[in-house]
This record gives sequence, structure tokens and C-alpha cells, in this order.
Amino acid sequence: MTNSNSASSRRPNQTSLLSSNIIAGPMRSNTAMNSTRSNNSPSALAQIAHPSTASSAPIRVHTQQPRIPTYLLDTPVNRCELPSAPQTLIPQSASGEYEARTERFPLPSNWNPKDRCRHLDLSRQLLRVSYDGPGHGEGDAGAIRANCPMPPQCGIYYYEVKIISKGKDGYIGVGFCDRDVSLERLPGWEKNSWGYHGDDGNSFCCKGKGEHYGPTFETDDVIGCGVNFFDMTAFYTKNGVHLGVAFRDLKGTFYPSVGLNTTGEVVEANFGRRNFVYDIDQLFKEEKSRFMSGVISRPLPAAPTKVESTTNTLLRQRVEQSINMNELVMTYLHHHGYCATAQSLVREAGGTEGGAGGPTLMQTDDLVFADKNTIVRQEIRKHVLEGNIDAAIHLMDNHFPTVLQDNEEVNFALYCRKFIEIIRVALRLNHLSSISHQNDVQERGEQMEIDDTRLDQISRHEKNSEDIVWEDVLSCGRQLQMLFGSSSKQHLRMALQEVFFLIAYKDPTESSSSHLLEISGREEVATALNSAIIGSMGGSAISSLERVTRQLLLTHEELVDRGVAAASFFNMQKDIFE
Repeated sequence: MTNSNSASSRRPNQTSLLSSNIIAGPMRSNTAMNSTRSNNSPSALAQIAHPSTASSAPIRVHTQQPRIPTYLLDTPVNRCELPSAPQTLIPQSASGEYEARTERFPLPSNWNPKDRCRHLDLSRQLLRVSYDGPGHGEGDAGAIRANCPMPPQCGIYYYEVKIISKGKDGYIGVGFCDRDVSLERLPGWEKNSWGYHGDDGNSFCCKGKGEHYGPTFETDDVIGCGVNFFDMTAFYTKNGVHLGVAFRDLKGTFYPSVGLNTTGEVVEANFGRRNFVYDIDQLFKEEKSRFMSGVISRPLPAAPTKVESTTNTLLRQRVEQSINMNELVMTYLHHHGYCATAQSLVREAGGTEGGAGGPTLMQTDDLVFADKNTIVRQEIRKHVLEGNIDAAIHLMDNHFPTVLQDNEEVNFALYCRKFIEIIRVALRLNHLSSISHQNDVQERGEQMEIDDTRLDQISRHEKNSEDIVWEDVLSCGRQLQMLFGSSSKQHLRMALQEVFFLIAYKDPTESSSSHLLEISGREEVATALNSAIIGSMGGSAISSLERVTRQLLLTHEELVDRGVAAASFFNMQKDIFE
């Protein structure tokens, strides 16, 4: 018998059967699926199982031009925006073709051809500026602004200008200005305009009289200009050397700007498409470290352990609502059923759970369950995290029979996870059988992690053929279709299509829904199921610690939206949660 008769070779017929028997309506093509859902967007199933995290996940920008400088990759500017965001025109070639890119906080990417003095010419993808005026005096100067302002969400914004030619006299100014500043003068000579000039090395702050600042410019010099939105100062660099603070107490909206004044002057900007000469990454790290040190050194207010008698009602309410950090952590542990860890925390804190000065299992809103229910919740969570969905459903039916009936979305997520786990077992069996036909499994492109966790509800599959597993996939899929295929909730029907799309391919790991096979999906379902159980018993669906965390995330987003530069030094995922 040849290899063509193996279970693996019969898979196309099986998947075709599954698709036609399970999925209502035509299957979407791979292209269509990819066009409707970004690989980095939260899946419909993830939003159902764990909406608090799935819907708030940041969406990364994936474009090549303009390249986001490495020091800004963990800042809010490295995000996409809602459809209503303004579009930045990005030059793609010298022929003048453009690409529309939607950004939340757009970065300057080129000089604006509609916002320049008549004496200036543009070339090299709107990055090179040449002087083409009479050049007789200050009245012949000309400036140009970038296509958008520096976003405060950078924390620190930085760009560089190379002096291609200093021309006749080197009357070149590099700096920034407001949107309405006249472009008939060099940067720094007008109100709301700041500049560093190459002919005399002076800095000019909103007036025609300068102050000595740094060296003059020569051909091939690279002049950098940076604005620190945290302390509202500006600095310059020359050929990678920091020249110190040039301006302080800055206010306004700042557009990168350069100005030229005499014949032969040519400059070219680098807004981040290429590596900078100056090590701006190191400066940003130092500023962030300084800021974070200040945050960490700030002491937390002590939480009172006793409510004193007072006539100030508001003060009394605040004291009653206060909770210390140990209690926050303990409520989280109890909420998710980690009783042993909670008891260890109490012992290490030097107290006894339920003793004087500490909350008991019944005293705190989040700890409203008897020990038996907590243990059962812990068992259910354990089964889900192991992929043993049938065992979890059995415990739910025995101990919390109404929870799944009353929570359609949680019930949907749980049964979808069962369907996914059966597919994972089929992949594991296929993986084992393929070893006898190939020495190197990785060359087949099987990158999906398939763990060796024992799945009690389908242990018989490991003793039988792969065909039996796919029969169970078909059976489970039909059950899903029967339960949720006619749901009144459109997002459930869409999520169901996404789950079924796993079996539209001979290898589910190559489908556009392959992310659903990841083990991390178990955690989302387990958390949603636990919250539903607690909610059914009158408790809060989320713990106090999680409420604080959500408030922290919302506060951070609000500060970012308001342009508070300090918020840009925080990457919530990396700096707080990892």
C-alpha cells in the first residue's frame, strides 16, 4: 500500500466533508479572510471569551515608509488609528506617487510642498531642499515646514538634516515653528519659531537677535534637532555630538522647519527612514530611566486599617474603600481560585487569613464563596487550562448548572475550545505518524506548538486511528452549528465561521484562523468561565486588582490622548505587566 492511502493523504476529502456538513453558507477564501481581519487584530472569538483584554489590545503599525525610528517602537506613535484618523501622504518614488497611511499620531515624514517659500525647490522624495532665490539679503530668505507636527506622544521627537552644500554663505537655519509662522524668514526670527543657524552658530528664540550656542555648519555636516516634551526643552546635535539644551519652557505646536538664504545652499532631511547619526536611542533610554526612577521612588500612601469615627462623610467613605496592596493581590488569588498561593501570601505577610487586620474569605466583596466552591472553580480552571474541556463541562453541569445556560457567549467560547482541542489532538497524531515518513518535521512547516498534555475526554483517540479523531471533529462541529449557528448575535455567528475555517485546509496550522490553536486561548476561556461563575453567585465578575488595572490602562490612554509626554515613557505591557 502506497503512502497516498495514508490517513494524512485522505485529509482533503475529510476537510471537504467537514466544511460542507458543518458550515452554513459558503466558505470565505483565504484572501477574503485576510482582507477582513488583520493578523494582529483581536479575533472575534478572543473578544467573546475575554473582551476586556481583546478589545483593548494595541494594533501595531506595519508599513515600510516612513520607518518608525527604533526608539519610538514602544511608544504610542507606533499604533494604527480608527478610520476617522487623518491620512499622511507618503512619497513612494521620485515620480510623485503617494501612499495613504492612517495613523493615530502621525510622524513627520517629508517636507510639505504646499507649505514652503517660493525660493525653495524640493527633490529626492520631498526630503531635499535647495535654494533658488536671488540671495541678496535677509529679505530673500525662505523656509519650509514638514507635512505634520511633532506629536508629544513621542516623549522625545528628533530629526536630522545633512548639509549637502553650505552654498555661498551658509545662511542655513534648522529648527521648528508653529503652523502659522511666516516662511519668508529663517527659523527663529519670528514669534513661535526656534532655530539654530549655521553661519554664526547662534540660536534664535522667537526674535531676530541670537545667542551664541554652537559651532557653525560646513558641507557634509549632519545637524540634529530634538524636542523633549517631558521637560519642554529643545537640543541640537552636530555629527552625532550633543550640543546641550538650546531652548527651555517651550509652548505650542511644533513643525520641523529649515530655512535657506543664499545661492547654492542644499540640505536633506532624515525623519527616521534611515538610522540617525546621533544615538537618540540611548538618550531616550536615559530620559525614560530618569522618569521611571522618579515614579518608583514616590512612596505609596499607607492604607488605614481602622475606620475612625468622623463627621466627614466623604473622608469616611474613602477610608472604608481603601485597601492595601497585599489585600489587592489576595483578592485576585481568591477570585481565580488560587487558595494555596493566597494562604502562602498571608503567612509571608505575617498574618492569618481572617485574623485581626486582615480580610476573611467572607469579609471582602471578591471573596464571597465557601471553600468548596473555590476548590471546584479551581478544578474547572485547571481542566480548561489542560485542554480537558469535557471534564470542565461535567463539573459545570454538576455544581453550577445554570451558568452556561444564562451566559450564551461563555458557553459558546467553551464549546469552541472543545472543538479546537480535538483538532489539536488530530494534529498531534498526524505529527507522530509523519515522523515515520520524514526525519525533519520542521521542514514541513509545522510551526504550531502541540503539547503533550493528557486530554481525558479524548484519550481513546491516542489508541485509535486519526480517522476517528476527525469523526469527532465532525460531531463536535455539528453540535456547535446546532447550538449557535442560528444565534441572534451576529458576532457569535461570525466567530463560529472563524473557528470552522480551521478545517478548510489540509493543514489547519496554515489557515488564517491558526492562531486559535494556540494554548493561550485556554487562559481566555478559563478566565471568562470563572468570572461567569462568580457573577452568578452575586460576586464581582472581575477582582479588585483587575479593576485597578483597567483603571490604570484607561488613565494611561487618556493621558496619551491629551498629549502628556510622560505617558509616552510607559509601555504598559512591557513596563508594567511583564
